[in-house]
Amino acid sequence: SSMEMVHRKQEAWATISPRVTDEMKRVLRRPFSLEEVDGAIKALPKLSCPGEDVLPPLFFKKYWDVIKILYARPFRK
Repeated sequence: SSMEMVHRKQEAWATISPRVTDEMKRVLRRPFSLEEVDGAIKALPKLSCPGEDVLPPLFFKKYWDVIKILYARPFRK
């Protein structure tokens, strides 16, 4: 039955424990490079929802070459 299948899936998922390896932690903790941020801005969909700054991705995509210098400051250490 479908309920039996759901129960088996739940049991299977219960046996899997998520784990973040030391290598994953190292990668996640390293500082972002300006090149990574630049690539992320270019990969944004133009018409998705605005972020916490209330600016849509289209704004960042269109004006990134102008405002990049403001965001680049933390990367100049």
